[in-house]
Amino acid sequence: MKLLSSYLTPVIKTAYPLLFTFLCCVGICSSWTGGAIDGAVLPETPKLVLELLLLAALAVLLFGMAARLMTVAADEEKLYVSSCFKRVEVPLEMVTDITDTRFINPRTVTVRLGCDTPLGRKIIFVPRWNVGSFRHPRSAASALRVLVQLRKDELMGQGQ
Repeated sequence: MKLLSSYLTPVIKTAYPLLFTFLCCVGICSSWTGGAIDGAVLPETPKLVLELLLLAALAVLLFGMAARLMTVAADEEKLYVSSCFKRVEVPLEMVTDITDTRFINPRTVTVRLGCDTPLGRKIIFVPRWNVGSFRHPRSAASALRVLVQLRKDELMGQGQ
């Protein structure tokens, strides 16, 4: 069994949204005080409410996106998918589509399934990436595509 998702998935699920939300809070507080701590005056109420609502919406968006990330491993027959509380084994022949992102960070791979699972029909994970290597993280999606195709070809060969 080979781990396809990053070892940093738990960190990305928790620390990334917390850090980004904290930095936004610091920026908002800095804009209120004009960068100075003493003699700080709060802005007028409409601006304050708008900034707090935008911060809350950003936090909900970040935590919602991070909560969808899963840990994924695979062997020749199955995908082993784990969320924080559930673990599911999915046969590779149930995979219908594999896509990866290019323009957002962290880059993700999305696996769509042809059947319902307790984790849903869509599996999203952050692929492994070696910091010292120049290999593109898209190789995880390509490797998974090859693995799925090999499994489907094997099953077609057994069916004849």
